[in-house]
Amino acid sequence: MTYTFGPYALDPESLELTNAGELIEVEPQVFSLLVCLIENRDRVMSKDELIEEVWDGRIVSDGTLNTRINAARKAVGDDGKAQAVIKTFSKRGFRWVADVDGESKTTTEPDNLTVAADKPSIAVLPFENLSNDPEQEYFSDGLTEDIITALSRIRWLAVIARNTMYTYKGKAVDVHTVAEELNVRYVLEGSVRKAGDTVRVSAQLIDGHTQDHIWAERYDRDLKDVFEVQDDLTHNIVAALPVQVEVADLARTRQKTTAEMSAYDYVLRGVELYHRETKEANAGAVEYFSQAIEADTNYARAYGWKACTLAQGVFKGFTEITHVENQEVTIPLLEKAWELDKNDSEVCRILGAINIRKGKLEEAQKFLERGLELNPNDSRIISANAGLLTWLGRPEESLELLHEAERLDPSGVGGWLQRFGTAYFSNREYAKSAQWFERVPILSVHEYAFLAAAQAHLGAAEQAKEHAECIIDLDSEFTITTFVAALPYVEDEDREHLADGLRKAGVPEE
Repeated sequence: MTYTFGPYALDPESLELTNAGELIEVEPQVFSLLVCLIENRDRVMSKDELIEEVWDGRIVSDGTLNTRINAARKAVGDDGKAQAVIKTFSKRGFRWVADVDGESKTTTEPDNLTVAADKPSIAVLPFENLSNDPEQEYFSDGLTEDIITALSRIRWLAVIARNTMYTYKGKAVDVHTVAEELNVRYVLEGSVRKAGDTVRVSAQLIDGHTQDHIWAERYDRDLKDVFEVQDDLTHNIVAALPVQVEVADLARTRQKTTAEMSAYDYVLRGVELYHRETKEANAGAVEYFSQAIEADTNYARAYGWKACTLAQGVFKGFTEITHVENQEVTIPLLEKAWELDKNDSEVCRILGAINIRKGKLEEAQKFLERGLELNPNDSRIISANAGLLTWLGRPEESLELLHEAERLDPSGVGGWLQRFGTAYFSNREYAKSAQWFERVPILSVHEYAFLAAAQAHLGAAEQAKEHAECIIDLDSEFTITTFVAALPYVEDEDREHLADGLRKAGVPEE
């Protein structure tokens, strides 16, 4: 495959780099470096990765790598100041950022937005440079491009390609008109204002059909490292958008009749019920996911969510089905989800969660790491990875990730409320554990158990007893032995630590 960008063409097979048809002499290592970066242009490559790929892991100094990076930039008409082709991310690595002909086909072009009626679609207008300095245009353009690229990695979101969106640059446009012309539901617009050593970025998400403002945020940053700031802003904006889009879509889905529902709508309703964590809601969620599969037999996420919900039913005692019986149903669903789409980060997250509940933590780690690789901005995947670390006996690391998830998604949709409680409990910080569990809107048996144990370890006997009674009210057959044995702790010490707290709270042993 030949990669073309501007007047340049790079052919990995013939080992040729040309500029407007004229051959450019390039050292072999520099050529390999270019190929490595362009073939991994969807992400930042660390120095270690580049050394492993280009130098086969041999010891190479930073100076040698930087020299080759500079040579690579020079070969394609770039330099360290412009960074229009190869961008440096401070303390993280390098990334190919120039448009490559044909790569927009991996996202959704405006004439191919057939999913717009059933699934969310978005257009990102070029961020407006409000600074007095026209030379700062590169910052607003770079931010826009990074946001489009990052959003394009979200499989369920149709994103208009960069080239199309830049036809609107510098024009006074009406959001409703843009939405109609591009056949999209949502439009993201924003502005950048730089003053001295600071930059202010404002962004807002608008429903292109109703022109309602769904979400708006303002970010103020110190410009110590302009590219690092740009990356940070992209990270924050992209992390917030999927949640806001889902919330808006769910509100609209509730207004639809059954005859108007699509597979995507059924999944939205099912996910909402799943997070209520009650017996009735769990059964309703299973039904919605079944309807989603019936509406679209190739919808990977529907299979994954149905398996996840069935597992929740067993894990939280909403059903009489045993773990073994449940696996006979869920395993085929999971295999189908993975067969249909190995590049959906949400499917990876679900498969990770299922494997945690099955006690297969190594398998869970593979899926969750893959999910983060596909979508590093998803607070739900970050939160799921944090939950895994708690079961692995690493609560301090878990808490670090949970604070990141909270920063990216203050709404708590990603399930980090409960995971904070569990992590703090494992870290023997009982007061903080209790505080986080008390913030959970609806407590299940699982949360009440940890809350009762935390209060008991604190010496708050009355509160612990009250929560122990709530456990029995919800599940009259609850025992410490059965509950603790089902948890995927790898350390027996952590399991006994929880059991001891439940004993102190007065929960039946067997």
